[in-house]
Amino acid sequence: MKTKQILSLLDSFSQGVEYEETAETTTRLNKGYQYFLGEEEDEEIYEKELIILNSLILNKPVMDFRRYEVRVTSRKAKPLHSTLIPGQISQLLYLTSNNSTFSPIEKAAIAQSGIYYIQPFEDGNKRTGRIFMDKLLFENKLLVPKYKSREHYIDTLFEISNNLKEEKKKGNSFLHNTNSYKPLIKIIEESQ
Repeated sequence: MKTKQILSLLDSFSQGVEYEETAETTTRLNKGYQYFLGEEEDEEIYEKELIILNSLILNKPVMDFRRYEVRVTSRKAKPLHSTLIPGQISQLLYLTSNNSTFSPIEKAAIAQSGIYYIQPFEDGNKRTGRIFMDKLLFENKLLVPKYKSREHYIDTLFEISNNLKEEKKKGNSFLHNTNSYKPLIKIIEESQ
């Protein structure tokens, strides 16, 4: 991907969701975008790329997905048990791949929401998911979503996470159900 395209995406990202506006956070996000978006367009994403992306965002080595239980900050959410992460990540990567029948907007919503739901990393899951989503949108010449506020962004992800948990309780193939992702799909569609 050309530097001009990456800079254009970074500019549109800055209009999307507010993060802690520190030089360090901005530098880490820029490194993450440059790595992830520097990949060939339409290249499949593998577990390794997600792990490297998370390392760049956190500015520390991350060697694998988390192996212990964590809490989602400021939410009464319980992430998936760590033993379920590899299988769920494999499913997520398939659903967002070129082999998937979902639309680009659906794939983008699945990418962001799936990472938030699975919580595969100790920290930086929302940021990792956001860059993953933006890559899929950008490759399809779609705009990144605009949220009313950071709280709106987090509330949307939390709502989808609860939808996915309900689908799982019903015994449904929960990551595959696009109805669960409708809140984010709607925001992405309205941003186009």
